[in-house]
Amino acid sequence: MNLPVEGDTLTFESLTLSFIVDEDLTNYTEVYTWLTALGFPREFSQFASLKEPEQASRLLSKYSDLTIVLHTNKSNPNYRIRFTDCFPTSLSSIGFDATPTGMDPIVVDATYQFRGQFDIEKII
Repeated sequence: MNLPVEGDTLTFESLTLSFIVDEDLTNYTEVYTWLTALGFPREFSQFASLKEPEQASRLLSKYSDLTIVLHTNKSNPNYRIRFTDCFPTSLSSIGFDATPTGMDPIVVDATYQFRGQFDIEKII
């Protein structure tokens, strides 16, 4: 019998971030390349391009730390949330709209898993 005990296991949901796709698709392509290399690449070289975090520096890594800064209603930094060893698990499609209604930005969602916990820090 598996009885729940406090302090035994911590479970957190995935982290989903929405972002505006830039005009050159740079941010979308970066997440797409990372996700493809982790999942089912077409060629081994796509997977081989991933580096361990300590070797990665500016190269593509399996994991990355993510920091989110929450602002007050006056646009002052208020809280910093740090997620450790994140990796993407899904990336939504780009919604293309050919109607001439306006210049709404293209927004997509990226979902990440993270290893361990996350830290919430109050910014002065």
